[in-house]
Amino acid sequence: MKEEKCSLVINNMLTGQSQRTNFEEIYRAASIIKLPLLLVILRKASLNQMMNTKVLLLDKDKVPGCGHLKNLPEGSEFSIEELCNYMISISDNTATNLLLDYYGLSWFKQEFLDLGLRDTKLKRKLFDKTQQSLGLENSFSVEEMSFLLEKIFVSSYLAKGDFYDRARDYLLQQKINHKLDPLLYRGSFVAHKTGEDDGITHDVGIVFSKTCYTFVFAAENCDVKVREKQYRDQSLFMVENRI
Repeated sequence: MKEEKCSLVINNMLTGQSQRTNFEEIYRAASIIKLPLLLVILRKASLNQMMNTKVLLLDKDKVPGCGHLKNLPEGSEFSIEELCNYMISISDNTATNLLLDYYGLSWFKQEFLDLGLRDTKLKRKLFDKTQQSLGLENSFSVEEMSFLLEKIFVSSYLAKGDFYDRARDYLLQQKINHKLDPLLYRGSFVAHKTGEDDGITHDVGIVFSKTCYTFVFAAENCDVKVREKQYRDQSLFMVENRI
C-alpha cells in the first residue's frame, strides 16, 4: 500500500493566523475538482446563458457514484445552472460529465491556467476507466485550493456578484456534511465541497461566522473513517474559537 499523506489547513480570515500541515502537497482530486470547474464556468457564462442553455441527457452519459441524474430517463434536459447546482450540492458525477462534454476538456484546462492554477489539473472525465488505466488522474494543490477559497471569501464582502461570490451560493447548498462536526453548523454558514474515493477523503470550504475561516482537509491512501473522525475533531476548533 502507498504511504498515507494528509493535509490540514485552517486559516483565520480575520486575524491572518493559520494552522498548516503539509500545505504544499498535491492530491488526487476526486470530487474536489468540481470546485474549480464551477468557478471557470461562472467566470465565463452569463446568467442568461446558464439559465437558458439546455443540455440533453443520454443513457451513455450516465456514470455511477454520487447524484441522481443517473436515475432519470434519457432525453431529460437541464440548464447549465441546474447542472452546476447538482454538481456541487449533491456532487452529481453525471452532471459533471455533461458539463465537461458541453465545454470540452481543452477549454477547462486553459481556463484553469487563466485562473492561476498550475498544480490543480483536469486530466480526464469522471469514471473514465480507459484514461485512468493510463495513469491520468485529476489533481488539486492544497495551496491553490486555499487561494481559491480565500478569493471566494473576500469577494463575499468586497466584490458582490462576481463569479467568486456567486460560487459561494452554490457551495452553501452542500448536502454532504458528515465530515464536519454538526456543532459547526450552529451559528455558522458553511460553504464547502467534499471529495471521496477509495482511500481518499477531502473537505474544503469556508466558515462564515463571527470568526471566519477557510479550511482544507485532504488525505489519500488513508483509512477514510479515521481521517473523517479527525476532520470532525479539527472542525470543532473552529467552533470552540468563535468570538
